[in-house]
Amino acid sequence: MLRIAICEKDKKQRMELLDYISMDTDIEDDYITECFEQVMDVKKRLDERDFNFDILFLMMDSIGVDSLALLQYIREKKFDVDVFFIADTVDFVTEAFRCRAFAYLVKPFDLKKFSYEMKQYLREKKDYQKKL
Repeated sequence: MLRIAICEKDKKQRMELLDYISMDTDIEDDYITECFEQVMDVKKRLDERDFNFDILFLMMDSIGVDSLALLQYIREKKFDVDVFFIADTVDFVTEAFRCRAFAYLVKPFDLKKFSYEMKQYLREKKDYQKKL
């Protein structure tokens, strides 16, 4: 089962992501999702050890501080979650990949771009699990 978290303030963008997830043929029907509006809500769940997701779609705030800080925190504390950034610009792409984000999606993106990134993710996840 694929466990997916979405942290996005914009309700329309959250709904669009949920639609893309439901339409992506590579994901199939074996997944669960949960949505968060604020970075601090995700951090709180991480601190409570109640954040059991494979993927986090994380909005990039306008100055990048909160989102990048959360990703750094995830890496420092060694939480096992892959992060896909969602951003309005490419301004923070270097910092995101320095913190080992899996993908960086620039708004607006479409189902084709989403599916491409998910296919890459699922392929890498499957290859990694074979090695275990």
